[in-house]
Amino acid sequence: MSTATPGVPGETGASMRPLGDDAVDLPVAEPAAGGPRVLLAEDNPFNQKVAVAMLRLLGCRVEVATTGIEAVAMAAGGGFDLVLMDCQMPTMDGYEATRRIRDLPAPAGAVTIIAMTANAMSGDRERCLEAGMDDYISKPISVPQLEALLERWSAHVRSVALLAAKARGASSQGGETPL
Repeated sequence: MSTATPGVPGETGASMRPLGDDAVDLPVAEPAAGGPRVLLAEDNPFNQKVAVAMLRLLGCRVEVATTGIEAVAMAAGGGFDLVLMDCQMPTMDGYEATRRIRDLPAPAGAVTIIAMTANAMSGDRERCLEAGMDDYISKPISVPQLEALLERWSAHVRSVALLAAKARGASSQGGETPL
């Protein structure tokens, strides 16, 4: 499990820095203390770096899973507001990982899951929705597309965060909190 991606902006304090061998320059943004907590399930290191940089630019706190199995384990720990799920990953693909996350008890199983895939063929969106994903975005992803996606799902993200907070309150008090 990775909680940080090496070479990702925000680690040096510089305003711009290259990301990997392809020398992609993206603005550095420190993750916002209260920003949405996002699980990025992506196996490609370059795509991880770019997506993490974009999400941090938009004020998100990001953790990275490199396989579907890792994504399910991290999601089971709870606390995520949103999952960006690559559909094609080793060991367990994003479709199966999503089905397993949906089998988790709330709030972990109720998290918003957005498919990220290079497949833009007819029927791909439907396959994602059938697996339990809430939405779909095709790669390559731009900052404005990602920002629109976050805005579109922000109300659901807030409701899942509220559910998680209530669940944490109930467990820390030893009782149940009505929803």
